[in-house]
Amino acid sequence: MAFRVIEAVRQNLLIDETDTFLKNNDELRGLLNSGHTRATAFVIRCQSEAQLPRSFSTWAAIALAGIGQLPATLADRSIEIKLKRKTLSENAKRLDRNARAALSELARKIARWTTDHKNELQSADPALPVALDDRAADNWRPLIALADVAGSIWPSRARAAAVALSGNRKDDGIAVAVLAALKDLFAARHTSRLRSRTIVKALTADPTCRWSESNRGKPLSEAQLASLLRPFEVHPTPVGKSRGYRLTDCQDAFVRYLPR
Repeated sequence: MAFRVIEAVRQNLLIDETDTFLKNNDELRGLLNSGHTRATAFVIRCQSEAQLPRSFSTWAAIALAGIGQLPATLADRSIEIKLKRKTLSENAKRLDRNARAALSELARKIARWTTDHKNELQSADPALPVALDDRAADNWRPLIALADVAGSIWPSRARAAAVALSGNRKDDGIAVAVLAALKDLFAARHTSRLRSRTIVKALTADPTCRWSESNRGKPLSEAQLASLLRPFEVHPTPVGKSRGYRLTDCQDAFVRYLPR
């Protein structure tokens, strides 16, 4: 198991093809989530014939590679770098024996530099871009601390990269998406009240949109709309002779989950 490897040799982990096994592996997802901060980087497992509980460290740098999206809890703890398949006209250098040798030398230099600046890095509290949400700021803090100690062009480049990759992250979940669509619909209709049937009709008007199959392969329904909005404490209320939503009841959710 991964936690035994980390505990034994303090290795960094590179886990490839996560799309083939991570989706339905709750135990592994929990293990990876636990290593996000040093204070919580451990799991408790029983060992030996006596089945005595023991704490295992999960504190390690982890890189995940796979096709598609990561589970939401892992994505929130990650700095995501999206890759595209190269075209035939694009050239890429092969990772051959010479390249590996050069990377090994670079790794030794990085290790030495880190040792020389250990005290500075441990006490670092870098200023972070305001565009980063709380979790993204946690993800980037160590890298921006490294950049600040390195100096020169690196502090500005690190912050630019942080904003480009993680700034103003949007939750791609369907619940937040329908909340955003509701906000846009209020603005487009210049109204403070919308019936549920009106919202559903507007969102499903385009048969190619995501709402056309969001309800187990069927179009969005009024019941599903209510279910998706419920976690935001947005509930249908009487609107005329039917039920719907009032702008005043949605404003708090818009501010909290759709800051821009």
